[in-house]
Amino acid sequence: MKEVSQRERRTFLDLFFPSTEKYSVVVVDDDDYFNRLMVEVLNDFSSNLKILYHAKIKLYSFKTAESFIQSFQNNQFRNTRAVYFIDYFLGNNKNAADILRKIESDKRNRVVIISEKKNYQTAQETIELGATQFIRKDQFTNFMCTTLLEEFVREDASNY
Repeated sequence: MKEVSQRERRTFLDLFFPSTEKYSVVVVDDDDYFNRLMVEVLNDFSSNLKILYHAKIKLYSFKTAESFIQSFQNNQFRNTRAVYFIDYFLGNNKNAADILRKIESDKRNRVVIISEKKNYQTAQETIELGATQFIRKDQFTNFMCTTLLEEFVREDASNY
């Protein structure tokens, strides 16, 4: 009996949702508790996406706008599709709009701004600067972020 290699082994889902994309999932939040919570939830959830869509996902966590911008400018996320979850208010008189002005908008990536304040002008400003989503930071934030991440990966897989 011939043994099937890992490369030849395919599942039923591969016919509908194949993906070999590499993803960088980035959390930028100065609130230590929320940052760790988001990373833990996204890490647990991404293991499901790895199984379902064969996506290669790596998580990154930043607590300051400066550290994120430095990593971005050093091309740490190059050659991957990126999903950025960025808190709007980042301390040190920095906010997500400051980050969006420093990074170039790329249609291959997603930028989700998370804010405790529901403010139409702030949401509009970040969308105009290249954010793809603006969501409220509340008890449903983790669910929203995992849903948006899966939507992004699934969209890629269906275009494969």
